[in-house]
Amino acid sequence: MVAATVRADSWAAPLSAAQMWAIYDFHYNPDGGAAGKWDVTVEWAEKEFELPRKPGREAFYKWLRSMRELAPAHRREVRETADEIAAEGAKSLSVTDEQIVAFVKSRALDAATVAKNPKEAERFIRIADSLIRAGQKSAELRLKGEELALKTAAQQTRDEQLKLAREKFEEEAARRTAAEARAEKAEAEAEALKATIKELEKALQDAGKVNVADPARVAAEVDRILGRKPQQ
Repeated sequence: MVAATVRADSWAAPLSAAQMWAIYDFHYNPDGGAAGKWDVTVEWAEKEFELPRKPGREAFYKWLRSMRELAPAHRREVRETADEIAAEGAKSLSVTDEQIVAFVKSRALDAATVAKNPKEAERFIRIADSLIRAGQKSAELRLKGEELALKTAAQQTRDEQLKLAREKFEEEAARRTAAEARAEKAEAEAEALKATIKELEKALQDAGKVNVADPARVAAEVDRILGRKPQQ
């Protein structure tokens, strides 16, 4: 905050920048202030801020001149700070929302009671109201966002559970199908083996009717049953 630089032994040395500007505003305030009377201002400042030492007329006006030179920069800084706070609050309110609103309200109170500037006070009040409304809207949006996130997470959980159940069912169905196919194949192979055995038995019986001295004919009959190529 802009404020006059004073010597360490000055009557205003213990004061903060905010206190200095409060004295400055009170001095020039025609309604409820000192209306430019230095002794009234000093008496008020002594009671308000418990000044350790009362300044004389010359010391007071020397300090006042230095403050008057900085007044335009101070007013500009106050306006810019208020605008920045309002813009920041309108964009996104955080944990310090209450502190921001409290600060703006305090500036409105200072403008109304100390500086006696109703227009400036009204401006700060409008800023505080806009911050409060923005905070309420932001809170509502956050709540809706959290509810949507919970619903989305629940739906995703249900979808994942359904997907896992479907995959498990498909795996079990595939295993059953493979087992049935293996069983059918084994059964077919068993039937084929039975038929082959019967053919061999018949072939052996027929071979017994054939001249045993003709082994080539017996071998050819066996090759035919087994589906092998006859040996040359």
